[in-house]
Amino acid sequence: RLRCDWSSDVCSSDLDYLGDEYGVRWVPYYLVSQTPPSPQRGLGRLIADLYPETAQLDPSEHPFPTPYVRRRWTLQFEPSVYLNALLRDVRLASGPRSVVVREFTNLDELLMLDEPVIMNCSGLGAKPLFGDEELHPVKGQLTVLLPQPEVNYAVVGGGLHMLPRRDGIILGSTREATDWTLEPSEKQMERVMKNGRASCRERVSIPVVAVSL
Repeated sequence: RLRCDWSSDVCSSDLDYLGDEYGVRWVPYYLVSQTPPSPQRGLGRLIADLYPETAQLDPSEHPFPTPYVRRRWTLQFEPSVYLNALLRDVRLASGPRSVVVREFTNLDELLMLDEPVIMNCSGLGAKPLFGDEELHPVKGQLTVLLPQPEVNYAVVGGGLHMLPRRDGIILGSTREATDWTLEPSEKQMERVMKNGRASCRERVSIPVVAVSL
């Protein structure tokens, strides 16, 4: 039987990056639903200690327009801050030429690398790189609202995934299988905005102006 004894250690190591330098902070995370939550199973149960102070809230304890709300605390990072800080740390530890940008067009070019280990993070680029004819895209889209410093919590449920960031409020989520287009969908943006207004009408002022990515 698998025991998950490492979760607390993982969380402790992440705490080293807390603060403005790495853009990592604790935020309350609300899971909203019209139906009672199901018991945690599998991996969710094994890593439950990564989410401290998890509690099921009574309707009188939250302003969301749903009867069931679970609150827990989670670590969140600001991508623009965190990724720049990690890149800086790598260069400081290994030298300015430790990060090399290079394009590969086929597998033969990839196998010419001297490195003994290659991690494939090429995404859809793996289709031409490895000749994978079964690989297909699942298009996702984010809607970015103007920053609102008072919005310091995350909300998931009811067709909405909302994350607070310094550079804006991130709304999702969308999922369109086999869609190769790169243009944002106005229909998906309107759906996400509608869900945001419905789920957070008493918690956050959602402006009409938004940018879709």
